Amino acid sequence: MAVWLLLGATGARAGTWMQVSCVNPDGSAAGDQGWSGYGLGTPGNGSVIDSNCAPGQPMTGSLSAATPAPVGTAEVLRYAPPSGSTVAGGSLTVKLTADGGGPSASGVAALYEPNLAYDGSDVFFQCANVATGACSPAGRDFTGQVTLPAGRGGSVYAEAECGGAAGGNCNTAGPDGTIATAQVGAAQFLLTSNGSPTGTGFSGTALQRGVRGTGSLLFTAGDSGPGVYHVTAFIDHRLAQVTVPNANSGACQPVGTDAPTGAWIFDASQPCPNSTAVALPVPTAGLSDGSHDLTVAVTDAAQNTAVVFDQIITTSNPQRTPIPRGRRSLHAQFVISWSWAGRTTRLRSIAIRHAPRAGTVRVTCRGRGCPRLVPDRARSARLARLLKGLAGRRFHAGDRLLVTVSAPGRRAEHLRLTMRDNRIPSATLQRR
Repeated sequence: MAVWLLLGATGARAGTWMQVSCVNPDGSAAGDQGWSGYGLGTPGNGSVIDSNCAPGQPMTGSLSAATPAPVGTAEVLRYAPPSGSTVAGGSLTVKLTADGGGPSASGVAALYEPNLAYDGSDVFFQCANVATGACSPAGRDFTGQVTLPAGRGGSVYAEAECGGAAGGNCNTAGPDGTIATAQVGAAQFLLTSNGSPTGTGFSGTALQRGVRGTGSLLFTAGDSGPGVYHVTAFIDHRLAQVTVPNANSGACQPVGTDAPTGAWIFDASQPCPNSTAVALPVPTAGLSDGSHDLTVAVTDAAQNTAVVFDQIITTSNPQRTPIPRGRRSLHAQFVISWSWAGRTTRLRSIAIRHAPRAGTVRVTCRGRGCPRLVPDRARSARLARLLKGLAGRRFHAGDRLLVTVSAPGRRAEHLRLTMRDNRIPSATLQRR
């Protein structure tokens, strides 16, 4: 069995996740959450601002030359990161054109971060009617992927504008009929989050003394960033259970993993819930009876992990041997529970139901590991003492415990229990 080492909260560094827009890694439609569009100044008739997108349908900011556009007029697309997260990098797939202009003015299609300010600290890529450089031809048009600056934070903007000296205006269009156009066909935002997941209000059957089978741990998990993704339980530092408590209508399911960073990719700005009820199954059936360390960790969508619960629980999983019944039996029924470790088997308790009133029960053991059984027989009125004396007795694999029930005028029944290596004893019923 693999051993899983549970580390503490990853508070030493910010977790990372990625939000995609317009197109998922597999080519399917992604959302446009976090995006908005607005105009600056008085864009003329025919100007467009549309922040909706889908595969093959980019979001668009387009400045028309149908009427002169004063310098400073613009159509702006803005991405605002979700609360609790900061833009750390990523890329945009864009189409930028800036072929229009006018007296003392030029069409400009530019990308900004972290602020919409036309300066060297915010503009990181641009095309302009009067510029040369990154855009082609003649610095006016570009289609392709642009890498976002690392670690700037703030918002990301794509803008189509009329730029130039105050008082100028753009009144001529380029070949596409616009002063400038900025389109975003896809986006990948690498985001950081310093959120530390939490857990409160713990209850459930897993906390009861002597929990059996699969217990449950109930609590509320929370996260201030991209939300609670999964909850993990460890018993004695071994992985016992992993669950996604709330799929958030499918949004809390990664659509991929970013290869360079290992960040999970989502197509929603709030992929997982900030608070959710958790009903965590705690499997104990295969554990030895007694005390065990139960540790629970909550992981958010940015892979921040925090241990929210660490407590000793006690387990009790007695195994009962299924006792066969004869067709013409004495109707006596035994209920026997066991525990075992390796080749040693312990009889925890034994009880008899429907014992014949005038009957006798005898117990014998054959095998190298058999304990001494005193008393080894009793009539119905004294069965309690006999059975109590059997509780706690230990046997070895291969030992055979024979329990004989007899009554006047009835054929005796013999229950044979054969001890096995690290397994529940087998039971056979014979009549003689």
